[in-house]
Amino acid sequence: SYVAELVSKIMGVHAYRNLRKVQAILRMTEKYGADAVDQTCRRCLHYEDYRMPTIRKVLKDKLYNEALPEEVNPAPISLSAEFVRSSLYFDHTQEDQR
Repeated sequence: SYVAELVSKIMGVHAYRNLRKVQAILRMTEKYGADAVDQTCRRCLHYEDYRMPTIRKVLKDKLYNEALPEEVNPAPISLSAEFVRSSLYFDHTQEDQR
């Protein structure tokens, strides 16, 4: 589960200092449900943001339901598009003849 992965990352550095944070994350399952907390941890792992204000905001605003960037299908890019300006427009090696 993503909760276990996030807890491992948090406890990997200064475990004693971060114990309260881990306990708070586990307690949030009582209020928001295990699935919501798991999806929140997934989102936090994706963005590498393990701060409690972020975790609380994601849960409170139900941002865990939004797709992560790799899950969004971008619109295809047309490779046959022409540029508005020619390459000579960007050539600054010659002085302007004004």
